[in-house]
Amino acid sequence: MYKRQVLGATAGLITLAGLAHYPQITGYQVPILLIAGFLGETWRHALGGLIWLAILTTAIADAHGFASRLAPGGGWRYRAVGLATIICALPLAKMDFSRLVQLLYPLFGYAGLIILVALLLAPFRLKWITRYHFF
Repeated sequence: MYKRQVLGATAGLITLAGLAHYPQITGYQVPILLIAGFLGETWRHALGGLIWLAILTTAIADAHGFASRLAPGGGWRYRAVGLATIICALPLAKMDFSRLVQLLYPLFGYAGLIILVALLLAPFRLKWITRYHFF
């Protein structure tokens, strides 16, 4: 419970800081870095490093999850899928943050719609399969 309150307070403080510097932050890809820069270069670099570490650890966890899903037994297949995932992601690393968001958000949205349709159709498909004894 305490963690949610801290997270909510942090989100509120970030929102208030953004509103306090509203006209200036609209042209920046990561506006919180501009706001941290008002506190000093050390704060801006520290926050930039933390954001970079957060992105890196998320990418590592996502690559591991993807590889372990496609190759659950581990071994050489797990390493091959992990390596292929990293190689496929390398071109994305050279993109600007705003361009990356512009590209990936719609893709994840469309994937979410496909999953939603599949989940909505699953009960009907299961009923049809059990009705005609395809098990």
